[in-house]
Amino acid sequence: MRPETRQSMEMLFAAKWNLPKAAKNCNLTDKEMKITFNEYCRLNQSTYEIPDQLTKEVPLDPKPVYPPKK
Repeated sequence: MRPETRQSMEMLFAAKWNLPKAAKNCNLTDKEMKITFNEYCRLNQSTYEIPDQLTKEVPLDPKPVYPPKK
């Protein structure tokens, strides 16, 4: 993979660039960038973790009701 293509993929993956900017950086069309990025996402694992909000350590507060009832 060319260095500019790798840079575009990493910036898209981290949501720091939008697709047109990444495509322009590596001289691809938007459609080519979508196809390439789709393959990149398929082959690379996510870098985030889904928080476990159902633990006893972090209780979820109930949502307030608007307007407040009197």
